[in-house]
Amino acid sequence: LFNAFNDIHEKFSEDKFFIDKDYTFESLKDELKKAIEENNLSNRVVFALDKFMNLQTKDYKELIKLCDGREIYFVTLSNNSLSNIDENNVTIIDFYQEIKNNEDYLMVDKTHLSNKGNSALVKILQENFSN
Repeated sequence: LFNAFNDIHEKFSEDKFFIDKDYTFESLKDELKKAIEENNLSNRVVFALDKFMNLQTKDYKELIKLCDGREIYFVTLSNNSLSNIDENNVTIIDFYQEIKNNEDYLMVDKTHLSNKGNSALVKILQENFSN
């Protein structure tokens, strides 16, 4: 996902991003708490977490609680435990199915998005945010 950042940032240039290829669940929570304390967290929060994060349902619920009162989007990039999330302010963008149905969305390493995958991710984000 890290290589998709430039494409995403170009299309959503007015938005703020937290990107760190070495993040942990704790560092992500810390960044959220810091943004909330500084009154710097927008009304729309998008999580696109790579497959190495391996969060459980309780972890997702903790992120949702931290972002209380905001629109929350989770972009699936792997098979994860988001199917148990049923919250009014949460939208699941199932990009994982797109990847499964379009092998050319991934590079040869089957981990990183290709240019075509980057474009598809940007498009699906634009479609969801234009509603």
